[in-house]
Amino acid sequence: MAGNGLKTDRRRGMASPVVLAILVLTGSGDGSLEVHEWGVLLWAGSSLSASGASGGPWFDPSEPVVMAPVIYLYGTPGECEVTVSSHGRIFDLYPDPDRFFGLDGCLRSLGSAVRWSGLRVGPLVPGGNERWSLSHDIEIPGFQWAVSMWRQPRALVIERDSDGFLDRFLYYEVDLSGTGFPMPLPPFSPEGAPAEETVSGRVLVFQRPDDGGGVMVSVEPVGDLLSGGAPEAVPAASAEYDCILPLSVIRSWAAGVLNEEEIGAMWGTWEPYARYGDWEGSRLVVFPVPPALLDRISAVELDSGGLRIEYHRFFLGIIAI
Repeated sequence: MAGNGLKTDRRRGMASPVVLAILVLTGSGDGSLEVHEWGVLLWAGSSLSASGASGGPWFDPSEPVVMAPVIYLYGTPGECEVTVSSHGRIFDLYPDPDRFFGLDGCLRSLGSAVRWSGLRVGPLVPGGNERWSLSHDIEIPGFQWAVSMWRQPRALVIERDSDGFLDRFLYYEVDLSGTGFPMPLPPFSPEGAPAEETVSGRVLVFQRPDDGGGVMVSVEPVGDLLSGGAPEAVPAASAEYDCILPLSVIRSWAAGVLNEEEIGAMWGTWEPYARYGDWEGSRLVVFPVPPALLDRISAVELDSGGLRIEYHRFFLGIIAI
């Protein structure tokens, strides 16, 4: 992907859904924590099309990759451990986990799980713990350029004495190959898919004009994405890109789930891909992933000594058609 630092998985010539997720644990005065997670499920490639021979849309299943899920902790200072589990294979972790559960030792009969233990969370201390582990030769593959945005939400600082780790977030990736994760975007969702596992309403559509000009963005009903056959040619751009429109739409989708800082960090990470990425085809569709599918991507468990925990998760889906 040109100029934006994102990675594209081209294995076997298939499209690869990629997720960038952030989880936020927000504390309150009554001894509870809220887990906020944002993420992006990306299908990169050209495996989505309409097949007239079959009488309708056709989708070539891909090998999903959950890339760069990031965990934040907010609220009451203290000690905790965080466990992430998934139907897929977890890899590329930041920092290194204290324990890895392989295929034979995972939680909830899922594919794999990791655990960070001995974590200490607290507020940022000016002149004290404001050094970041990332400045000490720690890399975030494919997203090094976005780290400053991920540190903008006013989360607690996470420390681990065993290796001197200190940052605002934890990081991991997941390969969901072979897990059967469905495409939720009609008309490419599996036949007979429950309504709660498919996208409804309106979606964002980014279009490249025929003259090679800048990408344009619009909001369209999901049912209008394909009316059969190949997408119509996009005329030459006659207006500038509207940077306010996509952010306002995403705010409406994530209202009541994420705060403004989280929404800004999420879209700030992925807008460069929508505008400048090497996605194939003339249109890129951005949509909210149905909440019913989120646990099939990954699950997060926080052990914080008996505090009440609430989970709030929001994921975007992105695919070129």
